[in-house]
Amino acid sequence: SIAKAVARVATERGVKPAQVALSWVVNRPGVTSTLFAVESVTQLDDQIAALEIRLSAEELWEIDRWYTPCDVINDHHPQRIPRTPR
Repeated sequence: SIAKAVARVATERGVKPAQVALSWVVNRPGVTSTLFAVESVTQLDDQIAALEIRLSAEELWEIDRWYTPCDVINDHHPQRIPRTPR
């Protein structure tokens, strides 16, 4: 699963899975913003640190292979926004 792939990468790097997940999302083509929330200063520090993580091509592949893109608005909506091709 994608969660297990993120956890494996995080374990290998010695960082938290949430940091790997955030780094992966931020580095996705077509992502123009990322929403996140924090409940403590520690969580904020962790998320800021995630911005410094540069995933390798192999790490990205390990996570990407479990990811199934979906349309922003479903196929039945008149203003459908198609997914960005890879």
